[in-house]
Parts: sequence; C-alpha cells; structure tokens
Amino acid sequence: MPKLFGGMLVAVAGLVVAIAAFYYAWASGTPGFPPDAYQKYQFYSMILGVLSIGVILGGIYMVIISIRKMNRDNRESQHRHERLVLSSSPEDTNTDAKK
Repeated sequence: MPKLFGGMLVAVAGLVVAIAAFYYAWASGTPGFPPDAYQKYQFYSMILGVLSIGVILGGIYMVIISIRKMNRDNRESQHRHERLVLSSSPEDTNTDAKK
C-alpha cells in the first residue's frame, strides 16, 4: 500500500514539473521578453517537459506494480484459505451438530 501512495505522489510531482515546463514555455513566448533569455527559457522548458514525462511514467509504473502485487497477494491468500477449508474434515467443522 505505501508503494501505491508513493506512486501517486510521484505522478503528482511529475504534474508539478510539467506545470513548471509550461510556465517557462509561456514566459519565453510573451512579447517584450528579452531575446538573450529566450534560448535559456526554451531549454529549461524542454528539459522540464522531458523530466515530467519520465516522472509521471515512473509514478504510473509504481502504481501498476503495486496493484499487481496486492492482487497477487490477495489471490494467494484466497487459495490458502480455500485449501484450509477443503482440507478440514466435515466432522471438525460441524461441532454444534454433535451436541
């Protein structure tokens, strides 16, 4: 469960980085923006955009892996429980009928 929430937090952090990338892209395209800073802001925007995609995909991957692990653990627990129920004899499970 902690990996699930961690993955969600990582995906949200990726969205925050994406917002920063959009800001740099927007700021560099405004009229009156100094031409010498244009290249720098465009570079920041590109780097942050690529980074945000990687972080978001990493967060999604963490969530998927966490859900798959929880499903596998739940399935194993159900199989163990079914084996216990099937292996016990009917006389042991119906103790009230003996009284």
